[in-house]
Amino acid sequence: MDKFVVLSALLGILLVTSVFQAFELNGLKNQLTAKTGAVSFASAPAQPASSGGAESYEQMMQRMHPDQFAQQQAASAAVGDGALNGLPNMVGGC
Repeated sequence: MDKFVVLSALLGILLVTSVFQAFELNGLKNQLTAKTGAVSFASAPAQPASSGGAESYEQMMQRMHPDQFAQQQAASAAVGDGALNGLPNMVGGC
């Protein structure tokens, strides 16, 4: 057989399979919507910012980057009540 024919057949099978799965997924979503009233595809339920379980930006920084948090606390203590309080100490980076 020719390479082109084999690749075309595989591509056709892949296309048919993906279309079938799209219809199945849509059907499952409709079934869940009918039972619960709303469907979210998020991996975890979203919590409002005012919920008790949510953490603030400062808490996240303290937990994830303790060295940067300590430096930021020391810098803000050294500045005092100046205009630089509350500003991030790094622009850009991740």
